[in-house]
This record gives sequence, structure tokens and C-alpha cells, in this order.
Amino acid sequence: MTAGCRAATRASSARAAAGGCRTSTAPTAASSTAAASAAARGRRWAARADSPIFPGVSVVAAEVRQRLQALAAGTGHVLILGETGTGKERIARAFGEFRASQPFVTLNAAELTRELARSELFGHVRGAFTNAGANKAGLVDSAGDGVLFLDEIGELAIDVQADLLRFLEDGSYRPVGSTELRRSNARLVAATHVDLDQAVQHGTFRRDLLARLRASNPPLKLPPLRERREDILAWTQLFFRQAGRDIDEPWTAGALECLLLYPWDENLRGLGGAVNLVLTRTSSFPCKTEHLPPEVVEHRAKLRGSPGTRASGESTPQRPDPSKAEIETALVETQGNMRLAARRLGIHRRKLYRLCERFGIAHESFRAEPQRKDE
Repeated sequence: MTAGCRAATRASSARAAAGGCRTSTAPTAASSTAAASAAARGRRWAARADSPIFPGVSVVAAEVRQRLQALAAGTGHVLILGETGTGKERIARAFGEFRASQPFVTLNAAELTRELARSELFGHVRGAFTNAGANKAGLVDSAGDGVLFLDEIGELAIDVQADLLRFLEDGSYRPVGSTELRRSNARLVAATHVDLDQAVQHGTFRRDLLARLRASNPPLKLPPLRERREDILAWTQLFFRQAGRDIDEPWTAGALECLLLYPWDENLRGLGGAVNLVLTRTSSFPCKTEHLPPEVVEHRAKLRGSPGTRASGESTPQRPDPSKAEIETALVETQGNMRLAARRLGIHRRKLYRLCERFGIAHESFRAEPQRKDE
């Protein structure tokens, strides 16, 4: 298997490549029971702002978790949209958890040539092309009744898209070099950072394939981190937990302010990298600004501007209203307590309410959710 193709098989029934492709079997009573259990697990995820799949206190984070619950426990193929680093693969793997007894296989279309992409997806028969010395099962077959995650579908060669469209329509496919029509029950979860509507206009993506993906389920769009800064604290706590550090208050107020003000062009990927760097610089908590990447601290300094010196007797200029990022920082630090947040910002509480309305900040979403006894 190529470097662009990573297969994570969690079932002992994974197909042997040399044996050729096999038709997947119909769902069993056991798989129905597993699906019911997965649906219950999804309901718990959707209710938790500290979800290990997609944490956050923002309204959009809650919407993503609710959509994930509905989609993963349902049927049909799924298209995940979002900028690079917004967590598309993380969401795709959550779909695999809902079919935990079945394989989860992945393929990155951006790393494959046209010929290799068709063979990896649908397999080939002996003699189909040079060096095809034996039959090989494709990932559509290897996924069985599980999930095939096709990353960067927007980069898939357009003639291979026609073969994929047929599979999406009725589950049928032909291995390269074969005349035999085969079938698979695999569920496709596709992801891309590409604007597929523009790709259709440019002739690099099939209009009918995009329509089929949208008809199966409405696409799940993941928002960039800059549009939900109130979730940054929850994500850093998750990254710390994944590194074996379960910390309720990982940052000083100054360090958290730097994190909330930074644009995070690489989204979660960049934020996770920053946490990893911090862990190499300190083992004591809360972490300080000196432990952060320099560019994160410097960005706050640029926003504030260099402090100037005023001549003796010069009147002090009126303090400008706090920015949206500063308000969100205060709300995160006070867990949505408007009185305390206003005090930190140096403004009246009524003014804070007006500013939240002006900036479209849902201050209620910052409030800490009480832990349920059964969790």
C-alpha cells in the first residue's frame, strides 16, 4: 500500500489483498446492536462541551457535535468541509467509532496519481497493468461494512470521480482490468479544504458527484478557529490531556490572552503544535507567556502597539472599548460571569452587554456546564 494510503483495520475479517475483491455482506443483527450502542454514545458526546471529539463552549461547536451525532448514527455518505487543520480527520474517525467492530480505512487523494488512485480505491486484477502480478482488493472492499475515509476528495482525478459516483449511487464498482461488477456496503466519509463549487466551475470536480454527495447528507462544515475563539481553552485542555496532563487551569491570564488574540491560520494543527512546544519548555502549570511560541506573544504586542511616553501634564486619552477578542478572553476566564468579566475589562456591566450584542458574542455559551452524575 502506498504512503498516501493508511488502513486501520479493527476487524479480523479484513480482506487479503492477494485474494482479490469480495462482495461485502449485508448488515447483521449484531451490527444493528452495535449501531444502537454507538447512537447512545453519540448522544453523550453531543451534550458535552468537553467532548474528546470536538470540544468547545461555542454555539457552532455544539452544532457540530449535534450534527455528528445525527450523521454518525444514521446512514448515507458524508462530506466534511473546512479549512486545513480544522479537524476533518478527527471527525471522520469519530464515524469509525460508531462502527467500531468494522474496519476504518483511509486514503489521501492528494498523494496519488490517477492510475494509483483507481487501483487503491477499487483494486485490480492480475495483468491489469505493468507490475500487476496478482489480484489486489481495493479499499472499498477492505472497508467492508465499515468506513472509508477519502481525504482531499477535491484533489481526486476527474476520471476517477466517475467511478466513485457509480459507487455512491448503488454501491457497485469494478476493479481495474475486470469486467465483473462488484458491490460494497462501505460508508464513504469524504473531506476537503477545496471550495467544490469553484472546482466545478473550473472543471476539476464533477457537478453530478458534488450533487450526489450533498443529496446523501447535507455537508458538515467545520468552522475555523478564529470564528470560535471561545473554544481555544477547551482545545488546549484536550491537547494537554492527550499528552497525559489533565489540567483545569493550564494558562495564566496573560498567556490565555495571547492564545485568544492569535489568528491561528493553521487552526487546530497550529494550536496543537503550540501546546506541544509549551510541553517541551515547562512542566509546571499554569503556563506563562514566556513558554508560548514567540510569534503568538509578538502578535499581542503588535495589536496593543508600542507604549509611548507622554509629556508631563499631558491628558490621558480615553480608553478605547475592549475588542471582541478581549471580551471573549474575559468571558472565558470568568466562565461567562458578566459582572466579573466587566470588572476585568474596566467597563460597566451594561456596556459589556451592549458590546456583546454589537460583536455577536453569545455570552451565555461561556458558562460552565454542570457535570452529570452518570458521566
